[in-house]
Amino acid sequence: MPLADGGTVSVYAVAERWNPSYVLVGWADEARHGHWAWIPAGNVERVTDSDWVIEEYRRCPEHLRGIRWGTRLPGFLPA
Repeated sequence: MPLADGGTVSVYAVAERWNPSYVLVGWADEARHGHWAWIPAGNVERVTDSDWVIEEYRRCPEHLRGIRWGTRLPGFLPA
């Protein structure tokens, strides 16, 4: 996602609407506040199943990761 200062940041988001030029993406920040932005279509990439597993691991509270994931590495083994 392009930032106002010219930098970029990667965001895991859901495509809400799209046209050939832009994609409306929505995501929640760490405080669970919703955000939406129209992003140039060329800046949007589809995620893989592995990417989603890694994001699910990241969002899981650290003290619960051992229960959910055991000793498996997310993204490399089936969930």
